[in-house]
Amino acid sequence: MDADANNEGKSRFTVLFAKVSHAAQRQYERAEAHVLTQLRARMDRLERPKALTYLSDTSTTPTSAHGQAHFESSLPSRMAALMERADTQDRIAALDDLFHHVLDQLVPDEIRILGALSDGASFALIHAGYAPRIGPMTRRLIENFCPIGKPAGVKLLEYVPAYISHLRELGLVETGPEDPAQDIKYQILESDVAIREALEAEQKGVGMTAKYLRRTLSMSEFGHQFWDTCTGQNPTP
Repeated sequence: MDADANNEGKSRFTVLFAKVSHAAQRQYERAEAHVLTQLRARMDRLERPKALTYLSDTSTTPTSAHGQAHFESSLPSRMAALMERADTQDRIAALDDLFHHVLDQLVPDEIRILGALSDGASFALIHAGYAPRIGPMTRRLIENFCPIGKPAGVKLLEYVPAYISHLRELGLVETGPEDPAQDIKYQILESDVAIREALEAEQKGVGMTAKYLRRTLSMSEFGHQFWDTCTGQNPTP
């Protein structure tokens, strides 16, 4: 009798526990569904990013400042538009397209660097690396180290070398030979803590020594044409 009563008690407890667990699970699912509903409602109220709108909705295609479409419904249609423009544009229109394309690739800090060079100024620039005791540099570690950042008002000074590399790739700036008149500036660059630490962090080979390549940074002829046109000093290239 005691065993039967005990088993009956266990059975009732099991049934009761199952009911409670089932009720708790249903309550949790209802709460979860409510939270998800609220989250979806909030997301729906947010403004869709313009870039996503452009990609998903071709009925309103954004255009650039000179009237050329940035987004098309397909690659062939974009190619057809470019081919048609290539057949009809003159030199001025071609330069306009080129300058717009270059300008779209720049960030404000890079514009600041161009502004500092626009009056024809040149800045000391060095590359640093390792070389045999006799001979040219064979392993370059640091490129385009230049003090132009502060006078130009660059906000991200640590990215000045990367900015200069990008501007060189675009053909807007160029490097030239060492300027002996800026010897003091070269010495300051070569003794910079960041340069020293970067060189010391790398393992030197046997018979290798730290070496610096002194150059100058200035605006290229194309850079001057681009700057004058974009700033309105030469509106008709």
